[in-house]
Amino acid sequence: MTKALFKMQLKSLMSSMSFGRRHRGREMSARSGMVYYVVVMVIIAAAIYFALRQSLVSMMAPLLFTDYAWIFFAMNSIVGAVIGFITCVFLADNMIFRPKDNDILLPLPIKPSKIVFVRMMVLAIRVLFFTAIGFVPSIDVYINTMGFDLKSFIFQIVTLLSITLFTVSICLIVGFITSKISSKFSAGSGKTTVTVVLSFGLMLIYMLLVSKLQDLISYLVTHGEDIGGNIMRYLYPFYLMGRGCLGDVGALLIILAITAAIFLVIWFLVQKNFISIVTATGRAKGKVYHGGGMVARTAASALYRKELKRLSSSAVYIMNSCMNVIFLLIIPVILLTRRDQVVTAFANIPPVFQGTVFVIIAAFLCFMMVMGMMTAASVSLEGSSLWVIRTLPVSSKSVLMAKIKLQVSIYILPLIFTTAVLGYIFNANPLNIILLFALVVLCEVFTAEVGLIENLKRPRFDWKNEAVVIKQSAAVGFSMLICGLVAAAVFLPYIFLMSGLFGGAVVINGTVYLIIVCAIYLVLALLLFRWISTKGAKIFDEL
Repeated sequence: MTKALFKMQLKSLMSSMSFGRRHRGREMSARSGMVYYVVVMVIIAAAIYFALRQSLVSMMAPLLFTDYAWIFFAMNSIVGAVIGFITCVFLADNMIFRPKDNDILLPLPIKPSKIVFVRMMVLAIRVLFFTAIGFVPSIDVYINTMGFDLKSFIFQIVTLLSITLFTVSICLIVGFITSKISSKFSAGSGKTTVTVVLSFGLMLIYMLLVSKLQDLISYLVTHGEDIGGNIMRYLYPFYLMGRGCLGDVGALLIILAITAAIFLVIWFLVQKNFISIVTATGRAKGKVYHGGGMVARTAASALYRKELKRLSSSAVYIMNSCMNVIFLLIIPVILLTRRDQVVTAFANIPPVFQGTVFVIIAAFLCFMMVMGMMTAASVSLEGSSLWVIRTLPVSSKSVLMAKIKLQVSIYILPLIFTTAVLGYIFNANPLNIILLFALVVLCEVFTAEVGLIENLKRPRFDWKNEAVVIKQSAAVGFSMLICGLVAAAVFLPYIFLMSGLFGGAVVINGTVYLIIVCAIYLVLALLLFRWISTKGAKIFDEL
């Protein structure tokens, strides 16, 4: 039974990489979706891998020639654990406690311990992939610096597995606590609020650590003895991992025993509380209606409120779609507190780039918009309730427009705040501020339209876990890729022309270029709007 469960979970994992829909009478290739997913993940992994490897070679490789060589692997064990934790902690609660197939599995004569164990193993596979991205560069640097040694290599691979077990355990602890707390609330906003608050707290801690990473590495190189002592006192498991990577058999066996014991204890606790958590209905006091008389709303308003409630009911949806909203509010405040430094930094750029500040800012904001793909999962999230929305006396065009309006409306106020603060920091003229705001809004509209079109072409309604369509679907990946390529195609020519990479520098007024880019995004947005209103609505009718 355990083997069958594991195969089913792996099949679900693999199916999340495919398109899985019929289009014009033929099944779209699941293999093509999987190939796309693998290619994108390899590109992302390669980018992180080579960035970490370069940092290790330039800053930490000298530690391998000292008595504190174990610190090299201890620090990279921490890096691998942090990457694995940050990328998978938000999935733990949904994968273990909230999958859609709970209704299918719970009535069957299958012990909860087996269900939990299999789901933990699938989560461990995901964690292993991301942990390896952070840890394998250290193995590469070690081999190129010290030479290949089979014993050390095997020990380093085993250490990677122990890091994975440790990271999975921490993810499960957070997921277990989140589920335990949220189970005390009624379904809906209470559970979502708890999960979102905890998730944002973890993200802020991660951002703080990343911002201090350069200082930490510099301090590490110059104060190796102090860092080593602190790791031994406060992060003893990572000290053992560092020793184990260098061939210390005793340290390796101890850390394997510790991580395996922690993993089994967490599994025992989770499976003991599994039924009580997944069947909890929450406790909510009866509410008295104080809203006054009922107000009739238009169909567009009702559809918009439906989309907003769907967003607010899912912590995963909020975290992946609205993270940019937080950044749009935080980054201007940080820049405002360091206004003198920012202005000085831009004042020192080459004269040929003078007057291009807002073009650079516009490019940065447009690339940020690419990361907030809310509409790319909005159709798939209708799931098995798609028939409900299709039986309502509203047009498909109105349904699709409500999804676009939600994404755009959520970003409007943060964008007003961001452009106003940036205009104050750089003492910009009103025209540039208006153009910057118009550009990022048009970019957001274009992004929302691309995401919706891709989801119409590649929906998934057979998901067991909403995190699959929000974080891993082909529609989301293709949308980000297309919008990123468009942004690059729009802004890179300006950089090339101004820098003179292909001959003499061509000076283009920044304000004029912003007007040109606004016109480009406006035309694209109008063309996509027409497509959604006609062909898109027809596709939605046929789903």
